[in-house]
Amino acid sequence: MSQDEFDRLLAAMPSIAKAVNEFQSEDVQRNAFTALVQAMGVTSLDAQHHRAQRLRDNAHDGQPESPVPDTKRSEAPSEAKNAKRSRKPTVRRGLSAAKDVDLRPSGKQAFKDFVEEKDPTGFYERNVAAVFYLEQTLGLGNIGAPHVLAAYRECSWKEPGNLAQSIRDTAAKKGWLDSSDGSNLSTTPGGRNLIIHDLPRPKSPKS
Repeated sequence: MSQDEFDRLLAAMPSIAKAVNEFQSEDVQRNAFTALVQAMGVTSLDAQHHRAQRLRDNAHDGQPESPVPDTKRSEAPSEAKNAKRSRKPTVRRGLSAAKDVDLRPSGKQAFKDFVEEKDPTGFYERNVAAVFYLEQTLGLGNIGAPHVLAAYRECSWKEPGNLAQSIRDTAAKKGWLDSSDGSNLSTTPGGRNLIIHDLPRPKSPKS
């Protein structure tokens, strides 16, 4: 825009503003402003002058220009907030004891009596004793951690913090159990020898 065009446009601003503000629609106002400017013979109007015109129009009308909201900035926190709300905290469920196992079977040795006889101590020995009883006395198949937990609770034993891991440790560190299939535990020859031949362990003589 030349200096002459700018001067003519500036001089005509009050009249243009009055004419444009007669319309209610912002789109109509914009189109009317463009038409009036072109009618004056102004062939180009850069963004800076266009914004200056809008500022003058609003100032003439007594209202400050409302800033255009940055939708990307305003939506991003909202989306992040909604994403946080949609994510539900993961609930870790504790191990439940099996309910389909009878540890006081009719005609067979009860688990409590078996434990009193063998006197296993510590988590490893108790894990083996439970699996041995379930396997050998009850003839139970598909023995898992829930069955072992049922045996613990039958005797009111203190439970490991992670029974499934304790069973795996018994297999890995002692070799008394086969835990390759966590839902089908079994005793190894070493585990059976422990129960049959090594337990109960000899009591230390009292001084």
